[in-house]
Amino acid sequence: MLETKAEFNERAKRRYPIEQSLRYRVLYGKGIRQNGEGRTVDMSSKEVTFTTASELPEGGAVELTVEWPALLHDSVRMKLMLFGVVMRGDQRATSVAINRHEFRTQRAVKPV
Repeated sequence: MLETKAEFNERAKRRYPIEQSLRYRVLYGKGIRQNGEGRTVDMSSKEVTFTTASELPEGGAVELTVEWPALLHDSVRMKLMLFGVVMRGDQRATSVAINRHEFRTQRAVKPV
């Protein structure tokens, strides 16, 4: 089913201003071409925009690890893994089209 232009524009507006720390890795074959850290600017179900210290290559496959603010069972830290392709960017921010995502657990938070 094809989207109308209005439906596409409405979907494109559903971006959420989530600001979290992240790490990125630009992949090249089975290796890593570039890596670094940044902060998310905003996210949608199909795209994420984040700050970078350097420009990432358009069309490059990328893996993002976002520190997720919610805890699982009030004690286990979570991270959101995003896998996608760099759509556009400059030295300030990069946008990635999300192909796949998954939540992973990290470590338990010590009780207070």
